[in-house]
Amino acid sequence: MNTVLILSYTKDMTYYNMLKECIESIDVDCDVVVVETNSKLKGKDIKLPAQFIFPEEEFNYNRFLNIGFSHIRDSKKVIISNNDVVYDKGCIEKLFKSLDVYDSVSPSETKIDKNIEGNTVGKLVKGWCIGLNMEVYNRMGEWDENFSFWYQDNDYCNFISREKFKHCLIGDAVAVHRVSASHSLVSDIHEMTHGLEDVLHAKWVK
Repeated sequence: MNTVLILSYTKDMTYYNMLKECIESIDVDCDVVVVETNSKLKGKDIKLPAQFIFPEEEFNYNRFLNIGFSHIRDSKKVIISNNDVVYDKGCIEKLFKSLDVYDSVSPSETKIDKNIEGNTVGKLVKGWCIGLNMEVYNRMGEWDENFSFWYQDNDYCNFISREKFKHCLIGDAVAVHRVSASHSLVSDIHEMTHGLEDVLHAKWVK
């Protein structure tokens, strides 16, 4: 069974409805795992078709990804997603199928008539939705937890480029990203966004 792994902060009904719309747009048989920042929801009857995990620690994007991956058992393909994404009909299925050909994939924000290979951050690699074969994660070992929010996708792109994994934007797999809705996850917005550029530079610029 393939897995969609969603990072979420359900702080009120607006965000609950956003997460609900995200989950309901996953129109394929797969496991859905939600790593939820709002620990107050633990033990509540959340009427959404997903497994919920509640880390007992402050939000860190890559740390929460690692926690999510630790709960994935048999999946060979995983799509990581923000909670502020809505997938067009058939999008998730197309992404999973594309992972038979590519090591890593992202959806397009508008339908295009071709797939585009490459690992340009933002243009081809969408940090809010990346599908990857477990081989990629196993080679990585884990997501680098020094990247607590921004530049996680830059770090990922540098890794797959170094390891010669092939990424592709899937032109007919379309998703809508509500840009910056996920910023409510963080308390110190500068430290966890622009402040992480130095971390990326120190790791990859020799």
